[in-house]
Amino acid sequence: MNRRTRRPLLQGEIELAIKNSQSAKGAARFLGVSYNTFKKYSQMYMDKAGNPLFDGSKNPTGKGIKHIVDYDKKYPLDDILAGKYPQYKDWRLKDRLVRMGYLEESCFSCGYCERRVSDEKIPLILEYRDEDTGNRSLENLYLLCYNDHFQQIGALNWKGWRQNIWFEAKK
Repeated sequence: MNRRTRRPLLQGEIELAIKNSQSAKGAARFLGVSYNTFKKYSQMYMDKAGNPLFDGSKNPTGKGIKHIVDYDKKYPLDDILAGKYPQYKDWRLKDRLVRMGYLEESCFSCGYCERRVSDEKIPLILEYRDEDTGNRSLENLYLLCYNDHFQQIGALNWKGWRQNIWFEAKK
């Protein structure tokens, strides 16, 4: 990120940042300055009612802001999708892709998205379009509910996801 040259923030810049963000921290990010710098200048300028601009940019409860945190720093998601970590578990990849917003948490085929009562999770399986588990590009991944997985791919069993005990493997 380019460092900002030291010059005062203009009132128009601050108003634009507030209009295009949902919080004071987001407005500071929009302008490319620290929160304290944004706070200093937004308290200097007043709106039409005579209140500091900073008061209109506060969002202490975080309402409307989706907080996305990627907790797994050891394996960057871009590297997993590039195929650098083939041993990375499918269930963990599915959870990260949904949490980070790369995949919608619903069945690709039927749109099933009901949560289980026991753990509040949506039972979905990560599938590969070309059936190559090594190809983890985002375009190759999609989610299926258990019913559609059984109908389209075949049975699941405990010896492995890809084993199909009733049908011949697709070639």
